[in-house]
Amino acid sequence: MDVAGCRARVTFPDRDQLQSWWLPILVTKSQNDKAYHLPDVGEQVVCLMDEHDEDGAVLGAIYSTVDQPPPGMTADKVHWTAKDGAVFEYDRALHALVIALASGGTVNIAANGATISIDSSGNVNVTAQGKINLGNGALKGVARLGDTVTCPAGTGTITTASTSVLAD
Repeated sequence: MDVAGCRARVTFPDRDQLQSWWLPILVTKSQNDKAYHLPDVGEQVVCLMDEHDEDGAVLGAIYSTVDQPPPGMTADKVHWTAKDGAVFEYDRALHALVIALASGGTVNIAANGATISIDSSGNVNVTAQGKINLGNGALKGVARLGDTVTCPAGTGTITTASTSVLAD
């Protein structure tokens, strides 16, 4: 497998184990947008070859009796499962997106100076250049929730059912 060149050599069992020269692997985008997903070594693929099997391309992997599609697939689903068990699935009929990571996995989302990260212990960290809004304005501005709620001087209101509030 030539990872950098997105190429593979293919063995043809029906041609006395003939091995091809380096064949490009078909991708969905390669110019302005980039798509990259190589087949695994040993995976059954379909090739388009010239009449002498000297030149061609790997068109993609195929399902077989050994490697079957994931259960529950429909024409409305886009699905991807990784070797470690991570899943990305969108069902356009139900308008439902599922993203699930394997144990120990992490998520990092970043845009315009804001980040959301979930670490392998299940901790969620949210940072923002602007406001963080939860629900219908339940939390706005700078706040730390836990044992203490903090508002910068002269901003915000703290309302509590507790009998004790400390203020500077």
